[in-house]
Amino acid sequence: MEFLNFYIGAAACFLAWVGLRLTLILLPTGTEKAKKRKEKAARFIRKVTIGLAISFVILVLVGTGFLMRRWMIHHEEETVKRVLRESQSYELILYTNPKEFKRNQLELYWVSVEQGGKTAKDIECAVKRLLLEGRYYGKDSRVESFDFDSVSINGDNATAETRESWHLPLYSATDGIQISDRRAEQSWKAKYYLRRINGKWLIEDTTLPYKKGPPC
Repeated sequence: MEFLNFYIGAAACFLAWVGLRLTLILLPTGTEKAKKRKEKAARFIRKVTIGLAISFVILVLVGTGFLMRRWMIHHEEETVKRVLRESQSYELILYTNPKEFKRNQLELYWVSVEQGGKTAKDIECAVKRLLLEGRYYGKDSRVESFDFDSVSINGDNATAETRESWHLPLYSATDGIQISDRRAEQSWKAKYYLRRINGKWLIEDTTLPYKKGPPC
């Protein structure tokens, strides 16, 4: 990690100062000439100490700055992961009871349609399609695995790539019988595009396989 190089440099400055101090302590003082040599060495070491101290402080501060930056990036990456995991589980809830869907529910995790949110529009269409077809997702719907291949953050924009497996049984709203013409086990790779709005990460677009067509 790059910040370790600065801490190693700071440690080298400290060790260099310790070495100089030990050298000064070990210098003999038995003769007048030796005493003068030691006084001269002491003056030199005082000057060098100032330079080493300045270098030590600079290296520690720069290393700490890199460390804080790395921590902040890691924190934002973990926040993006959390938002994606929570949003996908929450999206299932919308599909298990499509009759109760309200557009403002999407404000929790998605960029609004008015602000250019494509995924919010896709979800709204998916709910309408379930109602049109008389179907709903079973309450036993669940995520089997949700793994991240990458998370990239650039300012207020983020991109994440995932590998996902889901158990998504569909039921008829008429008789509550599971629909057999669609496999419950689904898996795919997906890419998510997020935008930070007012300090909150929201999903703007995704490559998830939303079905296109009527009623949207």
